[in-house]
Order: sequence, then C-alpha cells, then structure tokens
Amino acid sequence: MVDFHEERVKFAEAVKPPQGKYPYFDKNGKLRIFREEKWGYLDLKGVIVVTPQFDAASDFSEGLAAVAFDTDRTNHSCLHCDAYQTWGFIDKQGMFVVPPQYHAVGPFSEGLAAVENENGKWGYINTKGDLIIPFLFEVARSFHEGLAVAAVNRQAGYIDSRGRFVIKPRFTIAGDFSGGVAAVRVGGKTGTVTYGAKGGRWAFIGKDGKTKIGLPKSVEQAEDFSEGRAAIRTLGKCGYIDTFVG
Repeated sequence: MVDFHEERVKFAEAVKPPQGKYPYFDKNGKLRIFREEKWGYLDLKGVIVVTPQFDAASDFSEGLAAVAFDTDRTNHSCLHCDAYQTWGFIDKQGMFVVPPQYHAVGPFSEGLAAVENENGKWGYINTKGDLIIPFLFEVARSFHEGLAVAAVNRQAGYIDSRGRFVIKPRFTIAGDFSGGVAAVRVGGKTGTVTYGAKGGRWAFIGKDGKTKIGLPKSVEQAEDFSEGRAAIRTLGKCGYIDTFVG
C-alpha cells in the first residue's frame, strides 16, 4: 500500500507474462529477483491518469514526480545495489518537465530538487529543470526551513538556496531542520554497515550552527523533531524529548 500525494498515487503493473518463480532471467537475459513492473499514477477516483510506463517512480511533490527508465547498465539482481537508471520529472498529466538525464534525484522541496550526475556529484535544479546550484557535493538532500544538508570531503554541513554553506561541513551525520533545530553528530563511524559502538556525540543545533540542545554521550541516535518531539535512542532503548530539554 502507498499513500496519495497531491491527489496522485503511484501503482505498478506486472509486465506480462508474469513470472511464477523468482529470481529469473528476463527477455534481455538479465537476472531479476523481483517481477518486472511498469509504474503509473491514479487520481483520487482510482482513474489511471498516467499509464504504467516507467521502470521506477516516486511520489508527487510541488506538482512534479520523479520517474526513471532502465538503461543497458541497469541491475535488478540485488536489493541495495545501484540500479543505474535514468531519472527525470513529470507533471500530473504524465508529461516530462525535466527529461530523464540524472543518475539519482530527490523530491522537490522549497522549489528545488537535488540531482546527481553521472560523476556522482550532486547539485540542485528548479521546477523548470534549470541547474540552480552546480554539481559540487558528495551528498545533497532536500531543503527544509531554508537549509539543506550537503556534504564535501565526507563531512556534512548546511547550504542555503544559493548553494553557499551557512553552517560549515563538520558533521558525520546531519538531520533536516524542523522547528528551527536539526540533529547532528560529530565524530563516530559512518557507512552502510558498521559494527559495534558507532561513537561520536549527538546534539541539536540551530540555524546559526550553535548547539541548542545538548545530549548525553550515551545517546546512540537522534531523529528530527516532529510535532514538538524527537526520538532518541540510548543504551539500546528509545524515548522522546521536547525542545525544552537543556
């Protein structure tokens, strides 16, 4: 089950004939661990408004949705490997506003979307597809409250809508701003798979980059604030704090 976003919901149809056993080799001789699907969109009445035609699709945000087509390098033989698809953005009628050209993309937020080029660098485009912030970053995320997480030299900081760092990169992990604060960690291990204690020190910073909420060294994970509460994990147990914790 997936949720509606801006009066649209994505859905998938299996490419016929459907396979009875998985994994299998498709018509191009490539190994697939899941059925082959094409994605489209329904409106609130359940009417197909964008016919299933895409190899991957995301939710609508600010009137546009990211969709992708497979390429000759696409890999569907593992769960978390790089799919090597080409991404662009469509409007609610299924027309391309930004042609498929990016290695990966994020959703639109505050008028901008993070996009990755073939060299693994991230920048930002506007809803017309114009490149607004050049491909400068190793990691780039959506804007929240005027700032976005971006990383260089494996350190994360926060940029404004012009691509300028207003909080210099110095964090190993950085969350999105919510209610004027963001969860960050200085030091510690990073990576897709890490074993044992990850180390580092968590805190919540303000938009000036200064600590607003200090957290004990025992904190193992801090999440972004939502509705005045933020989840905290310490010593293997989870709880919540509010913005009045000092």
